[in-house]
Amino acid sequence: MTEHISEQRMYELVDGAALSAGPGGELEHLDACPECRTRLEDLSDVVAGLRGLPTEATTPDGLWAGIASRRDDIAGRPGAVVQP
Repeated sequence: MTEHISEQRMYELVDGAALSAGPGGELEHLDACPECRTRLEDLSDVVAGLRGLPTEATTPDGLWAGIASRRDDIAGRPGAVVQP
């Protein structure tokens, strides 16, 4: 393999696809190409970080009540226009 590994293929490898082995394969290319090896390592680090993020967001207690209260305060002012 003389060409660099494509971005799409990098994503596939990070997602668990097997490296092609043998002469001219991806494994041999990664051993010889510091650019591709670094790109794959960096992408793996980014994906691992993203997978570690929470899947659900939470809001602080009282946030929505505070927003509604401020909206109601603004709505009570002369000339104020508040859309629901």
